Formats: sequence, C-alpha cells, structure tokens
Amino acid sequence: MLFGARQLGSGLCKTALKVVVPENAAEVNVLLSEATLQLYHERMGHQNKRHIKDLIQEEFDIKVDVNNETCEACMYGKAHKLKFGTRERATTPEELIHADVCGPFEVPSAKGYRYFMLFKDDFSRYRYIFFLKDKSEVASKLEQMLAETNTIGRTVKEFLSDNGSEFNNDAVRQILSRYGIQQRLICPYTAQQNGCAERDNRTIVETARTLLYAHDGLPKLLWAEMVNTAAYILNRTGVSSVDKKSPFELWFGKKLGIKHLRVIGTVCYVHVPDQKCRKLDKKSVKSVLIGYDGDDNYRVWNQESNTVWRSRDVRFEEEKLLSSTGTGEIPVTLEPLSAGEAEQKSANADINEAVSDSEDEESSTDEVDIPEGPQLRDRTLISRPARRQDYVMNAELFFRQEPENYAESVNSNQQAEWLEAMNSEISSLNENETWTLEQLPSDRKAIPCKWVYKIKQKPRWIN
Repeated sequence: MLFGARQLGSGLCKTALKVVVPENAAEVNVLLSEATLQLYHERMGHQNKRHIKDLIQEEFDIKVDVNNETCEACMYGKAHKLKFGTRERATTPEELIHADVCGPFEVPSAKGYRYFMLFKDDFSRYRYIFFLKDKSEVASKLEQMLAETNTIGRTVKEFLSDNGSEFNNDAVRQILSRYGIQQRLICPYTAQQNGCAERDNRTIVETARTLLYAHDGLPKLLWAEMVNTAAYILNRTGVSSVDKKSPFELWFGKKLGIKHLRVIGTVCYVHVPDQKCRKLDKKSVKSVLIGYDGDDNYRVWNQESNTVWRSRDVRFEEEKLLSSTGTGEIPVTLEPLSAGEAEQKSANADINEAVSDSEDEESSTDEVDIPEGPQLRDRTLISRPARRQDYVMNAELFFRQEPENYAESVNSNQQAEWLEAMNSEISSLNENETWTLEQLPSDRKAIPCKWVYKIKQKPRWIN
C-alpha cells in the first residue's frame, strides 16, 4: 500500500514511503516514526539519532521514538572499535602465559642481538627474557622456555600472543601441541587483547633506558644487558597479583633476599684469577656494574677492553645518588651484602693493592692480636726521603687513567694539565704552519681527526 506525503512543519515530505501494512496498527506508527527519524537524520548530516529526535520534537512538535539507531552510511563513515572492558585474570600460576617480541633496536647488542622476547605469567607476573638476532628464532626460544618451566614443575596451559607470523606458524603450533598447550591469537591490529605483554615491554624498555642513562659512559650496545637487569630486578621486587609477594616468590615458591642489589653503573674492582695474571700484573680490574648473573654473581663491563665479565669476587666503590637539587652527589653507605660477605672480603684482600689507602683503612675493622715485646713506631709518621719523590710521581702516573676523548679530558681531575697540553700542541702546529685552510671539493670527504691522550711514564732519572 502507498501512503501519500505528510505535512511536517513548514515543508512537505515529498518522499513516498512504501510500507507493507501489518496486521497491528501500532506497528504502522512505529514504521512511520523510524522512517521519519531516518529522513531527518540524513537531512541533518547523519547526526546522532537521539539528538535528532529531540530536535524535531521541539521544532515540529512531532513525537518520534528511537527504536533502531543503525544507519548503513554511518557504519561506513563512523565505525570505531568497541570498548574492551575488564577481562578476567588468571587465578593460578602457569594458567596463562603472554608472549611478545620487542624490536628491532637501532643498535645491535654486544653479541649482535636486535630483539628480545618476553614470556610473562598472567598470575604471578614473573617474566622470562630471551634475546634474538632474528624473529625466526621465536620457535626455539619458546621450546627453551617451556623446557625450563617443566623442569621446575610448572605446566603451561594456555599461550597468548599477537597474530604476527613469528607466532602464527606451523613450527610454533607443533611445539604447543606437543606440550598440550592451547594457543590463543589476538585479532589482527588489536594489541589491547595482549595488553599484559605490551605494557610489560614498555616497562622493561623504559627501565633499561633509565639504567643506561643514569650514569654517563654506558654505551647503547649494552641495551641487552640493561633489559636483562631490568627483568631481573622486576622479578624480585616488582608487583604481583598477591600483596607483599614478588613475582619470583609466586612462580618458584620461595623468597629471595635483595641485599646483593647495587646501583647499576657503580664503579667496582673485579679480582683477576691467578691463572690470568703474572707476577707484577694488577690483581684487580676497574669496571662498572651492569647487572647480575644469578644471586651470587655480578656482570661488569670493562671500559678499557670493552668486554663484559661475570664474577663473584667484586668489590664496589661507595655508591652515590644524585642530590635533590641535581647539583651534586650524595654518598650512601649500605649494610653488608650478607652474612658471608666478610669471607668474600677476605678472599679479595689483595684487591687493596689497586685501591686507595682510605679503602684499606675502612676494610681493616677486624680485631687483631697485638704481639708482645718491642713495637715499631707508626710508619705513616715517617717522612719520605727527598730522593724518593720521583718514585712517588711515577707510581701516581701509573694508576692515572688516560682519557679516551676530549670530553673525558676536560672533565677529568687533570683538566688543567690536559688543556695546557692541548693548547701547547695547537700553538706548535700554528707556529710551524703545518696546515692551510682550503675549501673542500663537493665530491670529497674530509679525513677525520681526533685527540690522542697519553701520559709519559718514563721518570726523569732514567737515561
């Protein structure tokens, strides 16, 4: 049946509405109301239908009900993601493992890694970190993680990851099937469904970046060490789903102490084993703390050789914290590492040969037996003979470090001496007219140059 045009306000609705007459007259009014609302919805630029309803009711005194807000054109032009709401978390460890790959990093690590892979337990928040040179290594790292969890008696039940090809492939599916684990893949371009891993990636990277820049001198190629250290610290001190329990405690069922933690970037001295040094070699090497290897060993970076060492025989300089004004440093003295630290100090007593006398005095706190009979006077009160001054100067030069670049020279304790040496060198070059200033051709590159700093250690009295 064809209804004619209705008078609506000041204009006439010229659109004929073809409607099948239902048996119930009330349904006719509903259809007319929806058609009228749709008409004005389109006339007013597809604004919200509830707003249009109020507008035409006020303007034309026409009561219209909103029973259907769907508009095909609006679906094409205004569609957006639905709200995610709050999801249910796991109630026991190993119930759900989140996984994600972070990278590539712009600088390869010391071992050539460009990515790191995160596995995180949903309940305990405990995380495993593996480093990759390429995303094709994901399957092997997954199997390694599952083997480690089985060793400690954990059986993963569900595995959640994004829809990337590194997870959505036959190799990963075969590994999960062999362990009897259900695989869940999030919808494409919906990272929020794996928010637990995504947020933890950001937390780990931000922590690693902070550790890297907290102290000057740590190169970017140590980013993997900082990521590993960040995960180590967060596993032992971070939040979990149970109040006052760390992720490590929930995952392994035991609690570990944190007295061995030190400020990353602290200068330390690492004992050199007897098998690695000769009679007159230094018994320790000055390095920088960059992480931990288990709960007994430390990872340190030797700036001189640009290498990473693992050792338990490490003695730290006094830790320093930045002051609240940002203008200085505040020394902080911490309690001993553990009850067995005295034994470690005793084993590393020979390190005192390479540190200052003040550190020797601090470590000499143990009681000693005073022998009976005549005692020698305090040797520190004896003045040094004048003929021995050259030896003192040579020893000081031996332990003095040479700057690697201009910034280190002007910020060192010997700033005045280095500036004087550089000015003298430049003056000598100018006086001898060793160079002239020329325009560089467009198809040529200038040869770079740099300052090379060396300390002359040959004493005056040697011919």
